[in-house]
Amino acid sequence: MVKRAAIVLAGGESRRFQRDKALAELFGKPLLVHAIENVRKVVDEVIVVLNKEVRVHGYFDILRKYSIKEVEFCVDEKFAGIRGPFPAIVTGMKHTGASHCMVLPCDFPCIKPVLIDYLIKRINNSKIAVPIWPNGKIEPLMLSCDRKEVAQIGKLLCNLKRWRPTDLLRGASRVTYVSIANDLKNLDPKLESFVNINYERNLIKFPYRSIHSGSIKETFCLNVRSPSSFTLEKLALASELYHKGRIPEALELFTFISQNFEEEHINFWSGIAREKKGECFFDLRDLCLDTTKKETYNKEGSASFERAAQNYRSESRFYEKHGIRFLVKHARMDEERCRRRRVSAISK
Repeated sequence: MVKRAAIVLAGGESRRFQRDKALAELFGKPLLVHAIENVRKVVDEVIVVLNKEVRVHGYFDILRKYSIKEVEFCVDEKFAGIRGPFPAIVTGMKHTGASHCMVLPCDFPCIKPVLIDYLIKRINNSKIAVPIWPNGKIEPLMLSCDRKEVAQIGKLLCNLKRWRPTDLLRGASRVTYVSIANDLKNLDPKLESFVNINYERNLIKFPYRSIHSGSIKETFCLNVRSPSSFTLEKLALASELYHKGRIPEALELFTFISQNFEEEHINFWSGIAREKKGECFFDLRDLCLDTTKKETYNKEGSASFERAAQNYRSESRFYEKHGIRFLVKHARMDEERCRRRRVSAISK
């Protein structure tokens, strides 16, 4: 049985780079080759995730040129309305049976094998381990995880049209935030592992990262209230019903689930369920010809989005207490979106 797998993300559109970044050469080798050579030293399986089938053969030939074998390729699973790296992460996890996964982009060519090994070991009883800077910024595309639970969460989030990789951290039950300033700097004093090649000029002049001021100096683990597998399955069913147009049935399930989540103070998932409930009411409003019912659906939908906003606000306060400003920012963005939906409903 494969214990460790690396999921290398190589399907980006490289808008800032203006050519296929994965094949751009650094020190005589493509960035993709650097990433694979670094990670394969400490994992049992390497999976490269691409966004188009047509790229597979070209990448395969490149790897063969550098005598790299036993690398698997897969193409992003398509989720309606979602682009970016999140579907690639979910696809990579689905493609392997490994118990633990390391996720990394191909444009971090200097990541140290010892750092990858350390991140995988830091999972312990957690579900995810992710690097964090002193100022609360995290590296959401450089994480290790317990594959089984995180894969389930990831697929569900994509089906719910959630597209940010940080949602994996917000939805998991136990996350270890690994200090870059302390633990990882000891393994990589120059922090070369965090050199990110975003632009052509970065191939010539490395964008070295440095430790900025902040309160987070030590590694810590957060236990977050999270749903049971049974409740997540109910949420997945509600989402499926919604996409099939069976809105009244979906609404009934979203109502039950959101109440259950709120009773258990599961803020992130409560916010999502309340949002989906609000969308159901607004869809019924738009389909209805009865003026009185329209007003009722509009009112109920507005109230659902307000409750969703309140849940995201509670979530942001939780992360603010722990100094994780990156997650505070994303929780507040969700809160603001829900309040905008509520205001738009009131104005109708």
